[in-house]
Amino acid sequence: MLTLNKASNTFTSSLFSQNAVHGFGTRMSGNGRDTKNIQKYLDSQKVNYKRIVDPDQQHTDRIIVNSTSDLEENCDGLITQDKGVVLTVITADCAPIIYSDVNKNVVGISHNGRKGTELKLASKMIKRLQATGSKLQDLRVAIGPAIGSCCYPMNLVKENVEQVIESGLKKNQIDFFPFCTKCDSKRFYSYRNYKEVPFDLPQGKPNFPEQFSFVVQ
Repeated sequence: MLTLNKASNTFTSSLFSQNAVHGFGTRMSGNGRDTKNIQKYLDSQKVNYKRIVDPDQQHTDRIIVNSTSDLEENCDGLITQDKGVVLTVITADCAPIIYSDVNKNVVGISHNGRKGTELKLASKMIKRLQATGSKLQDLRVAIGPAIGSCCYPMNLVKENVEQVIESGLKKNQIDFFPFCTKCDSKRFYSYRNYKEVPFDLPQGKPNFPEQFSFVVQ
C-alpha cells in the first residue's frame, strides 16, 4: 500500500523493508529539478547518505548499475548495491518506479514515460536486478504518481504493472499509484498543467517543475 507521510510530504510503499529508505515526492516536498532541494529534503528527514545520483533523463532504456558518478548522462534507470547512494528520478506526468530486494542489498529506480514504457524499461530493470543476484520472489516494485488514462492516450501505470507481472512478479509484489498527476494538481506537478502542450514533447521543452522520487539503502 502507498501512503502519504504528512511529515515528509512524500508517499511510501509498505512493501519495502526498512532498509530501503524511499519516497515519491509531491509539490510540497520540492522541485526536483534543483538537486539542492533533494539534498535539503534528505537532510530534513535525517536520511543517512553519501551522495546523490542525478540521471540526465532522455526517455531511453539505458540502465546504469553501481554508478560512480553524481550525474549520469542519457540514462533513465539506476541500480545500486552500494549503501548510502541515493538514486533519484524526476517526473511531472511520467511514471517513477522504485525497485527493492527484501533479502539483498540492491535497489533501483527508473523514469518511465511513453517511450520508456514502449522500450519496456521496467522489464529490463527486473532483468538487470536478476543479473545482480536478485530472485524474482524477493523483488518488490512500487509505481509512483503518473498521468492517468483520463488525460493521456496511454495508461502508463497499467502498462508498467503488466510489464512487471510479465517479468515474473506477482500482483502482491507490486504497489501502484491510483491518482492522476494532471487531475490532482494540488499535490503534483504536471507537465500538461504547465501550459497547453501536445502529447509528444517538443524539442525545446520549458524548464517546468517536477517532483522527485528517491531510494537509498
